[in-house]
Amino acid sequence: MTKSYPLSFRFPILLLLLFSPPLAFGEEQGAWEEAETHFLLHEYDAAIPLYLQALDEVSDDAERIEIFKRLGICYTLEHDEKNASAVFREILKLDPAAAYDPLYASPEVITAFEVERMRWQREWEEAREGEPVEPDDGIPAMSAESEAASPDTPSIDSGIPSVSDLPTAGGGTSVSLGVRLLPFGIGHFAVGERRKGTFFLAGETLLFGTNIATYFARVSLRNGDGRYPEEDVGKAKALQTVQLATGVAALALLLWDVADGLSPPPLPSRSAAFFPRGVPVLSLGKDHVFLGWQTWRF
Repeated sequence: MTKSYPLSFRFPILLLLLFSPPLAFGEEQGAWEEAETHFLLHEYDAAIPLYLQALDEVSDDAERIEIFKRLGICYTLEHDEKNASAVFREILKLDPAAAYDPLYASPEVITAFEVERMRWQREWEEAREGEPVEPDDGIPAMSAESEAASPDTPSIDSGIPSVSDLPTAGGGTSVSLGVRLLPFGIGHFAVGERRKGTFFLAGETLLFGTNIATYFARVSLRNGDGRYPEEDVGKAKALQTVQLATGVAALALLLWDVADGLSPPPLPSRSAAFFPRGVPVLSLGKDHVFLGWQTWRF
């Protein structure tokens, strides 16, 4: 005979199926999301054309800086110095104070970027003094027309889509590594990652709180001799199981929180961080959740 479940049991399941956001594993991803997948797998040659396509899909200056930074890493590690230099200059035009985080990019990329910064600053100073600017290592010189159009931020013809019509982005807040590694989401709040901070704060507080509450509930069942009454043995075992499960989950979430603090501070809110050591990284964006190697959109 088929077992029948009461409506009160089936109703929550129906609500969950109807209103839970679909995890669209088969949904077609945008150029940025596809590029991030190749980037995390170190498939830079495949990521480059997708990042270039993504530039046409975004208009926010912070998002474009992030894409240019990814492109700079890709071109540098693919030993394409000319395009890497052009991309670095696009970053400097948007944010002259921009810099790569040492935890985010390799020393090779950081060195190449800082060398290009010095070239760019030198050419800028020479242009302001009215001296002719000679092309340096295949990098196109500034034109007089672009200098007149934007004297404070010279325009370099790099072959990358122009972003000169966008407002200049400001630099981020510098936070020490020790602060970023603080648990309970404190480190994430310190660098402006409010969504991550809220996630870890709520999760760790709930799990540790449940663990402590079940411990005291289990201890309260004991008699004066430290043993449990026969009628409470089953309840004590159940509480012990909950305590063990929440303790393991809380510890795992705490370690994840600290490890995620090693990832670079966010650039825009829509960011899937790159971490070469393989530590799982969480990114909560406007319309996506990035966890490990998989992206869910909803």
